[in-house]
Amino acid sequence: MIARQTPEGRTPAPIRLLDPLGENELAAVYRGSDAFVLPTRGEGFGRPMLEAAAVGLPVITTRWSGPCDFLDDRTAYLVDAALTPVPESVWTELPRFKGHRWAEPDVAKLAAHMASVVADPVRAAAVGARAAASVRRTHSPAVVAARIQARLAALRG
Repeated sequence: MIARQTPEGRTPAPIRLLDPLGENELAAVYRGSDAFVLPTRGEGFGRPMLEAAAVGLPVITTRWSGPCDFLDDRTAYLVDAALTPVPESVWTELPRFKGHRWAEPDVAKLAAHMASVVADPVRAAAVGARAAASVRRTHSPAVVAARIQARLAALRG
């Protein structure tokens, strides 16, 4: 879902994307947004956060799981979370989650970060710029390819 503010300061109804977006369309959505907000209970890696950071978009996400490998307080607005048991209503439908815990984002902190991006767009742009520079240093195609090659060489002995 995407929500934009009009020049008059009113927030129109959110835009719902129903069809899959191509790579160029998704990049345009990122570039046309004020921030990328995904308060998640857990991520394997966090590719959407990495993509948004790569184009310099301020990222607001949970301080937990995969995204913490490439985002920190200088490169993102991280939302504190409490580890809580996955509710029975979830694991009865998805039994593999029984006995697991997930991160429950602090909704007040999430709202504060969102308000901060709106109130101080210059700071938000600086956070996004630091994130983009960090992603280029750590996750560019050349850097990732070199890591893979080094790992394969190590496995071969």
